[in-house]
Amino acid sequence: MIHILSCFAAALLLQIVTPWWWWIIVVPFIYGVLKADTGGRTFLLGFISMGALWLAGGIYDYFTGSQIIASRISQMLGVNSVYLLFILVAFMAALCGGVSAITGRSVRRLFRT
Repeated sequence: MIHILSCFAAALLLQIVTPWWWWIIVVPFIYGVLKADTGGRTFLLGFISMGALWLAGGIYDYFTGSQIIASRISQMLGVNSVYLLFILVAFMAALCGGVSAITGRSVRRLFRT
């Protein structure tokens, strides 16, 4: 649990400080290389932390003035529900984080002596 929170906090800090979105891939990869345990746990580390990060970010943006853009994007994508859009975006970010973490673990195992 502490690794999930620290991965979440590191990605959150980097996304606040920098304008790039791809920290959801870099941070779990680094955690996969440095702190990898088993394959399932490593995947869940990236999956839960990055999914929660983007879900929280989407909800925060929505309630701080982005209602119109969120509803237009959901209509444009054919979802017609802002909350379903939040779930889809969080799931995509979670998949990216999970696959990135497991890739980091695989790289660690590749170079392990």
